[in-house]
Amino acid sequence: MRKQDRLYIISLIVVAVICTVGPAAATLSANSLVFKSDGGLHNTDGWRFNSCSYIGTFFSVSGAGNVTFTIRAEGQSAGGVLPAMHLHVADSNTSWTVADNGPANTTYSNYTATYNLPAGTYWLRVEHTNFAVVGSEVRYLYVKSVDISGAGVSLLNSATNANCLAAADSYILNYRRGTATVTLNAQEGGVLPAGTSVRVKLRRHAFNFAGAVHGANWPGFEKLPLANTNPIPGSGDWNHQQLIDSHFNMIAPSECGQWWSNEATRDVHALTDIDNFLNYAQNHNLRARMLHCFWYPLNTANNTIQCNPEWFARTWPTFPLGLFDRALQGDTTASQEAKIEQSERIQYYIRDRSHRYDEVEGINEAYHWNSHQLAWGMQGVADTYAEMQAAGIARTSRVVTLKPLGVTNKNLIGTVTTAGVSNADMLVCA
Repeated sequence: MRKQDRLYIISLIVVAVICTVGPAAATLSANSLVFKSDGGLHNTDGWRFNSCSYIGTFFSVSGAGNVTFTIRAEGQSAGGVLPAMHLHVADSNTSWTVADNGPANTTYSNYTATYNLPAGTYWLRVEHTNFAVVGSEVRYLYVKSVDISGAGVSLLNSATNANCLAAADSYILNYRRGTATVTLNAQEGGVLPAGTSVRVKLRRHAFNFAGAVHGANWPGFEKLPLANTNPIPGSGDWNHQQLIDSHFNMIAPSECGQWWSNEATRDVHALTDIDNFLNYAQNHNLRARMLHCFWYPLNTANNTIQCNPEWFARTWPTFPLGLFDRALQGDTTASQEAKIEQSERIQYYIRDRSHRYDEVEGINEAYHWNSHQLAWGMQGVADTYAEMQAAGIARTSRVVTLKPLGVTNKNLIGTVTTAGVSNADMLVCA
């Protein structure tokens, strides 16, 4: 065989090898994903979701095209209901009911979705959205692995600032931009002709970026730093205020917005701190987002409801039962009184101050800590949101809630039919 022939054959083989290379693919065991909000290791490298929670990671795509996601998962039913699994990437999402393949929880099925994505960096998350304990049964979701495949796909499985910012920039570039038409009226009347040169200046960014403000006028707590209207330069209060004013366009309270801080004694309102907080926002041209109106987190170690006035819900097992504690035990009189007290808080916290803030969170972590639902059912949760929404209409302030996972706060929109629950629009998130 001549030398030229050998070179020609070799070159054909190289070309053939190059042409058979397929799309880039990356497979990660569920346990190795960098984001895991709740759960535990399952069968060496899988992940068991112990609540309504999620796992996630970053990835990038070098060019626009289809990207395929394959999740190997198995479910465990409870009360005759299988677990629900959701995949979210940018504005694309897919839902599945995950099969229960037997008691060993080691037989996984493939759940696949394909999305057409522009070039960029993305955050992927897999959610379990209907965790429940029904008698002795637990509705677990088990995920073995997540596979991402497509041309130009690169896995970025690290929780770095660079990945977070890149994913945010890609989302803004591809999903949060659009065209707008602006019509300007001339001072002497009529519309300015097309082509007129005008100066446009950004006065305020529409995106709310809030800084949390800690402090309450209570023993053991740092006082609210924003309450000091004339701080000494270089002092802690001064430094805090400088940071808030230079880095944020919205502020959110912490302790001074909690119910125990506002009404430690029943029907005696202590609202100086929350008003100082709102005064600061107004005087410094900042938007204000009010802390949750209600929060009923269960301390599973001692079965008490935290972060409320003691007269409403005890925070320690040796304390007397509060109204809400007794409502949970089926005391109908206490249940009615607790609802009345909730309504009173809605009036002074949401209605009376609705002209001074931009957003207020309704029930914090209503899905993670479902004590409110246990006391009054899903209808009671919906009715509470309806009452809060009506109270805020004085300024069309936005009552916001958590998505079912408690991952992101979103505005309430639309109306849906939810198992006979009226006011269900109060539960729908954008």
